[in-house]
Amino acid sequence: MFSSLIANNLPGEGSIYLHQSLDFKAPVFHNQKVKAIVTVLSVKSEKNIYTLETICLDFESGELLIEGRAVVILKK
Repeated sequence: MFSSLIANNLPGEGSIYLHQSLDFKAPVFHNQKVKAIVTVLSVKSEKNIYTLETICLDFESGELLIEGRAVVILKK
């Protein structure tokens, strides 16, 4: 889910992963509805490098399931 969000929405097409870390806080089950959120934490504009917060929540309860960070470069 994070890969799709990063590649298609934030920062968008041309994004290349440099690093991804994930901490699993609770189990995620088959057919469980979840919400993935990607937030920009910082941008090194001279190199187009973005540091992103990546979290996944249970859609109904809002329980934190996964949290992590991603570092991507945007090639235009």
